[in-house]
Amino acid sequence: MIINDSYEIVVNAEDYDGDEIELNVHASNNNILAIFDNNKLIITPNTSKAGFSQITVTAISNYQQSSKSFYVIAYNDKIYFGKNFTLLGSFSERSDFDKYHVILDGSCAIEGDNGYSNLAFFMSVLDNNQNYIVNMNDAHISRDFQSNFYFIGASLEQNPGGYGRYYNYDVSHSSYEISVNCPNANTSIDELFNLLDTKPVILNTLENITIKNTHEIEIEAIDQDNDDIYISAFSDGNSVSLAVENKKLIITPLVPEGIEKITVQVSSHSDLTNKTQVSEQSFTVTVFDSPPSILNDLKDLLITTSTTIQINASDPDGDHIIINAESSTTDINCTIDNNILTITPLLTNCYSNITVKASSGIRETTKSFMVVVSDSKMYYGKSIVINDRFSYQSDYNKHKIVLDDSCTISGNRGYSNQAFYISVLNSNLSSYVSMRDESIYK
Repeated sequence: MIINDSYEIVVNAEDYDGDEIELNVHASNNNILAIFDNNKLIITPNTSKAGFSQITVTAISNYQQSSKSFYVIAYNDKIYFGKNFTLLGSFSERSDFDKYHVILDGSCAIEGDNGYSNLAFFMSVLDNNQNYIVNMNDAHISRDFQSNFYFIGASLEQNPGGYGRYYNYDVSHSSYEISVNCPNANTSIDELFNLLDTKPVILNTLENITIKNTHEIEIEAIDQDNDDIYISAFSDGNSVSLAVENKKLIITPLVPEGIEKITVQVSSHSDLTNKTQVSEQSFTVTVFDSPPSILNDLKDLLITTSTTIQINASDPDGDHIIINAESSTTDINCTIDNNILTITPLLTNCYSNITVKASSGIRETTKSFMVVVSDSKMYYGKSIVINDRFSYQSDYNKHKIVLDDSCTISGNRGYSNQAFYISVLNSNLSSYVSMRDESIYK
């Protein structure tokens, strides 16, 4: 049986020898309290949740005993079930709409009686969500039902609270009974437990999202049986880390770009069925964080002393940018202060590769350039213009330059021809291309 309040059963016991009988009762756990008051068995729910207990009644006389056992389920609603059961009710006014929670199984006949020769009230069958399966009618109901929860409705109005046919309220015929006969009903105790133990439900719809920073989602879930709910989550990859704290799902990106399927599970362990019910929802998380940009065109440098460069950077997402710089050798030092890069030579005639980094969270952008330190001014590049002048006829001006691959060297002094001599020397000042008053191609 299923109870939601204290219930009394008169236990009849007989000893054919006329010996005095002692009645004892035992409950298999603390979910149900069972005691005898003389021959009256009183069973009382002792749990705020759904629970069950096996009740064993024992009759003892002259050291002989006989026992019978049955299950009692404590539930927060009165439920009727079995092959045959009767619903007793009473209307207090015409608009009353009484509903009885039942389990129907197989072919069932539902018949009503309120003292008239005909059925002078309306009956219906509703599903567990109280949607009509059999509409209100003043006729007996006979049909097949899949084993499940239902409501049997009774009212003097065909459309309770609305317009339609009705029977007048008569206090002398206000009481009624509904008899339910399901001869093939075979709902076992395990099936009954499973029907009573519903899965927890995730109330919010978990939509696909795109994130670049840590993101939190409040998980709303309920369990109709009031079982404790446990929330967990897992992913199918390594793009994010997941944590659940106080019903909040916390998603933290581990990579700048990635797509991952997240599954959230809510579970509840039932004292009634001693098993765990699980519901889940899945959604997709796309991780995308736009990288910052270094706006400077950082070209290779030739320096003789310390040099500063203002580093300009931006992030399309508006993220805070941190700028750092490092040198590939210890010969040249570089520091960043308020986005100003200071390059300081520690030796002469050396070089280093300088890398500037702009980072915003887990995104990073780099730009590199070469710095060459010389003890005197030096020219280099794809296209170079050297400006100088002669002070005397005998002047021999020399300019330090880096040449690479095929080069053309031309001079101009304002005449139609070159009108001065040029040459190329090696680093030890020995002649590489001899003096000539025309362009050098080499």
